[in-house]
Order: sequence, then C-alpha cells, then structure tokens
Amino acid sequence: MNDVGVDISKDALKQRVSRAIRAQSSAKTIAEINIVNSPSSLVSSTTAPTANTDELEVPPLTPPEEEVYDSDDPPKKNDAGRPKGTTQAKERSEADSIRSCMDANTSVMVNETAGKKAKGMRVEKGFLDRLIKEKKKEFGVVSDISKKTIQNRVSRGIVFAHHGAKSPLFEAERALVELCIQMGKIRQPLNVTEGIEVMNNLIEGTEVQQDLIAFQKSRKLGKEDFEHGKVTKGWWVGFLKRHEHEIVTKRGEKFALNRTEWTTLPNISQMYDVIYDEFVDAKVAIPCSPYFTDFDGNPTDDDLKKYSRAQNIKITKPGWILMADESGFSTSQKKDGHVGGQRLIVERGTVPQIIACTTDHKFTLLPFTSASGHAVCCVVIFQGL
Repeated sequence: MNDVGVDISKDALKQRVSRAIRAQSSAKTIAEINIVNSPSSLVSSTTAPTANTDELEVPPLTPPEEEVYDSDDPPKKNDAGRPKGTTQAKERSEADSIRSCMDANTSVMVNETAGKKAKGMRVEKGFLDRLIKEKKKEFGVVSDISKKTIQNRVSRGIVFAHHGAKSPLFEAERALVELCIQMGKIRQPLNVTEGIEVMNNLIEGTEVQQDLIAFQKSRKLGKEDFEHGKVTKGWWVGFLKRHEHEIVTKRGEKFALNRTEWTTLPNISQMYDVIYDEFVDAKVAIPCSPYFTDFDGNPTDDDLKKYSRAQNIKITKPGWILMADESGFSTSQKKDGHVGGQRLIVERGTVPQIIACTTDHKFTLLPFTSASGHAVCCVVIFQGL
C-alpha cells in the first residue's frame, strides 16, 4: 500500500468494502475479497465463485453536510421539553380524572349496597373489582384505585368527598376569573385593589353576601371592627392560590397607543380572529368552511359580486351579540351649535338669546344595539365627584 504514497490499512479497506456490499443488498455470498492497487485511485472489487462478476466501485469518502438553519444562530441544546405550564395542567387533569373515577365507583357501590340490603342480600363477591376496572377504563385512569377507600366511603355514606368547607364565593370567584381574563385581553388589566373592589361589588346585596356573612361569623374571622360581608387581601391570597392555573399577577409592560401605527391590516385581521374565537366559545356562532358574501350579506360564488374577505364562521344567535360606541358629552350648552341651521326671528340689529345650561358636568353616552339590528338600551355614565 505504500506505492500510492499513503499508508492505508488493509483491514480498513475490507471494512469499507463490506459496508458498500451491505448497502447494495446483494443476495450472493461473497467468497473472497481482493484488494487492487491503482496509482490514480483506490478501487476495490469483489469476486464470487460464479463466472459473471461485477466490479463494485467504492465511492470516495465525503465529509458530512453542514446543517442549515433559518436564523443566524443555531438552535440551543436546551430548547427541548414541554411548553411551560403543561406539566401542571397534566397533573391537574389526572387528579380530576382520579377524583371523578373514585366518585363514580362510590356512587354505584352505594346504590348497589342499598339495593341488595333492601332485599336481604349481600353484594356479589368480586363486584367492586369489576366495577373499578370498568370505571378506570371509562375515565382513562392508570393509577390504582383503593378498594378500602371506596368501602370506607360506602360505610360512612360519603359519595363525593371534599377537603374542608366549600367557599360561599365559589360561583362568584368563577365570574371574577372570567372578568380578569377578559380585561387582560382588551389591555385593561385589573390590579389587586380593583380585583377586591370588583368582587365586593359583585356580591353586594345578594344572597352570596349573606352566605359570606354567616360563614365569617361562624368562624369568628377578623377583629371587632371587621366589616362582615366584604372580602379582604387575605381572601385575595387564597383566591390566587385556588386559581393559579388560570390567572397570575405580574408586572405589566407599556404599549404605544397610536392609532396610525396600530390600524394595519395584520392587526385588524388578528383582532377579528380573536373576536370570532370568542363568538365560537360563547356559542353564538359556529365555525364553517370559508365562504364569500355579496354587499347584502348573501352567500355568493360570483367573483363580481364577492364583497370583502372570506368568512369562516356563521353567526347563529345575532340577538346575543351586543355592540356599543362611547361618546363624550358635557351638560354645558354654552358652545352648542345650531340645530340643523335653525334661524330665530328677532328685531334687526339684535342677536337671538337662548336660555342654556352652563354647568359643566362631563358624561359618557353608550348606545347598545344587537347584531340583529335592534336597539337594546342606552347607558349614561356621569362624572363622579
């Protein structure tokens, strides 16, 4: 092998030829491998015991191709893994499934035990094992379900177990969570103080407030000057903990309120996409295949009559969709203009004087209409003191 000017191992060439032969998936048995020297290049051939032999040329070694990335920086090694928050969501989902499976097993077992007892009989042996196996498959539970826990619940008459007393604000908290999420979506997020005030306003004068008062008095919460029927920062801490998988508190960031920069086609399209998603979630619209409408809103396939862009939802309950536009006004009539160019009759050389209110109080007017075209109500908001 020194004739070519390079020291090449015979074993290395044999391994290379063997790899090339396996790549060709040859069905013949190779009886002998001959190494042939060539002054210009290294060529290996295979010889079989048959008369017809094919010379196999081994391709030259080439360096591996470099990976091409879309950006200037290659991806980081630690980018792999689950998206943030999915692990906790999976744990909550599994816990809910186990809890539902346990409750379903207990409920069926209680009814079965009561029915057998009324007939003077006992529950069939192995019934609980079969029930647990069936319910685990129904709820997709992999973890073990304790038979002893179910039997203890049945003996104590507890079908749906829970830890501690149920909060009297459970339903109101659900409404507050939805309100906080929606306020964040429209870039008007609430702070902690506002969240507490909103909850107090939601329950004021309702049965929920009476239940809260009874709950607070039974547990002797607060000092002598404590105002019952109101939530405090202590409740807020527990509220965040109960709903930590849905809302959080964090520092905000500023965004430019510039209509000329915001009103672009991509932003408008994104706004409508978000609104349409909310329509579907609220069950006032259903998704459908994209279609075009004419100027009057009738579906059409005629390119000459197509108006605006394709639509991918169909509104099923237009009367449930409300629209409003605010306008600012003042009670002062001093600078009011003429009503439709109305002219008043006075003596020549004098100016008509009209009695007007000059007290300046600001107010906002919001007329509400539905998507069906009907007027709903008119809201007037006066400036506070």
